[in-house]
Amino acid sequence: MVKKLTVLGIQLNNYGIRDSFLVGEKYFHDDALNVIRLVTMGDLVLGSKDEDVKRALEETDLCVIEDKTILEEAGVTAPGRISELQGHDFFLEFMRRVYKNGRSIFILGESKESIEKLSALLKEQYWHIEIAGSGIICEDEAVNEKTLNDINILVPDMVISVLGSPLLDRFLNERRSQIYAKLLIALDSGIIRGSKRGIRGFLNGIFEEGIFRRLVKEMGVLTDNGFQSDSSNDTGWIEGDSQDGSVRDGHGREGSGDDYS
Repeated sequence: MVKKLTVLGIQLNNYGIRDSFLVGEKYFHDDALNVIRLVTMGDLVLGSKDEDVKRALEETDLCVIEDKTILEEAGVTAPGRISELQGHDFFLEFMRRVYKNGRSIFILGESKESIEKLSALLKEQYWHIEIAGSGIICEDEAVNEKTLNDINILVPDMVISVLGSPLLDRFLNERRSQIYAKLLIALDSGIIRGSKRGIRGFLNGIFEEGIFRRLVKEMGVLTDNGFQSDSSNDTGWIEGDSQDGSVRDGHGREGSGDDYS
């Protein structure tokens, strides 16, 4: 498994799905906020042109690649690594674990409508999930300050963001150290727009992929293959893992994988 990828000049901390679950669970035991981000081709294209987006991506603790084209262009060809992206199931499975452990969440959106849509999606899948609160992030700093205060009063286990870029990136760059939560997970804002469904979503996806592939050809891709599993299902040890089943994340923290079933 490739631990780090550099695509379009942006370095990402990236793991396979199995190890992403383990690392993500350990973040709940940290004192400082950690960020998980579901990364799309659109994020990388924007990050190649916008320094705020690039900085936020590179400072993300764990990037979960959402588009197989990103891995293909980075030379990651393990069948297991590619196939695990087909279902885009990291978030749903991770949320199952959040729900199972009774963790509280706070939702960030650009509008009341986006927050309500995500809340409905979560409650449809996890009936009794604890949504501790929600708030809007926008260009109005007074609104943002109120939302930040609400988060810090509630101190939720996890913040879920459906903010688009570069709004998300500016918020993280400026406010990350002020957020009192264990984990922030940033979703593609299209999850509540339904932008990847239907013929329009299909055509948009083709257009986005074309731009991404063109930029990769122009800028090149560097893949750090200091350690790469040659296992067909990509479940080999990541750099820093020990043979007793424990796993270290990108910050050197260690814990037993048996704790997270």
